Amino acid sequence: MARTGASQPAAPGSTPRRGSAVLAVALALAACAAPAFGRDKGEKKVMPTAVLGSTAVDPVLPKASEVKALSAIGERRAVVFSPDFTMPSNRVFWEKLGFLYVEDASWERVVAEIERFNTANPERAVETVFITSHGANGNGLKLQAGHDADSPRSYASIGGLQERLGRVGVRKFVIAACNTSRLFRPDVYNRLDRDVSDPLFLPATLGYVEASEGFDPRTSSVLVIRRADNQKENTSEGTAAELSPATRRALGVADASAARGMRFIVSDLFVQMITGDPKLRLTSSGYVSRIELTGADNERSDRYYRGFVRILDAIAART
Repeated sequence: MARTGASQPAAPGSTPRRGSAVLAVALALAACAAPAFGRDKGEKKVMPTAVLGSTAVDPVLPKASEVKALSAIGERRAVVFSPDFTMPSNRVFWEKLGFLYVEDASWERVVAEIERFNTANPERAVETVFITSHGANGNGLKLQAGHDADSPRSYASIGGLQERLGRVGVRKFVIAACNTSRLFRPDVYNRLDRDVSDPLFLPATLGYVEASEGFDPRTSSVLVIRRADNQKENTSEGTAAELSPATRRALGVADASAARGMRFIVSDLFVQMITGDPKLRLTSSGYVSRIELTGADNERSDRYYRGFVRILDAIAART
């Protein structure tokens, strides 16, 4: 298992292995925590009444003890990944868990794909979406295929996704990205600051998804969930070879060679939610203006990942 930050893709063609995290994290800090210019000062702390806590986890993901098969984890759920985080086998892994898998640099196409699926499959319509993307120092949810200025790339505001995903039947979406709390600032919630001076806010070659004029998020039925704490979001690169034989069979990679070839990406936030981490604090309101520059805790992410492996193995063993 290798570590990648939530703004750093896994190295193409690399073999995940423990102990390979140092370079990945160093690169992630460069991409996820580049110095910002003209940053806001001060913050509005999340009010205690806004913290959803562990009781909010159950409606978003099923309790692991109640899941009857690995393929049931993703029922009526979708995962969205920025293309530069992933590898081809990531789609296979998440689809085997029952999720609708969406990977695209265009937010417009992401929304359209979820809409197409929900229209064609009303009995299995997606109601919850898990997003693993860039936070661009809290200036916009960024999907991109590369790090060059002309790479395919788009941005979305929280209000824009709340409005557009609500139209296609989504009821909740969960965000795993660096500095997510800054995305909830009132001045960028619906419409992003397209002129912000920040090295991570690269040209939107595929445009923006923003809320329409007059959209009031207070009237929306879509719940937007994030960490109550503003921080870097780590992701882990794993391989099916680290899973039990029963889990590998359920994933369709019983053969050892095939198992090594199935690599996947999972965020710390998703792992904490599915394992029911009592320390996880979630919120759907409040905001922070300060940019978090402190590096992610690699050892903690390793513990989270091991818990993820145990959960998958336990579910597979029951079926």
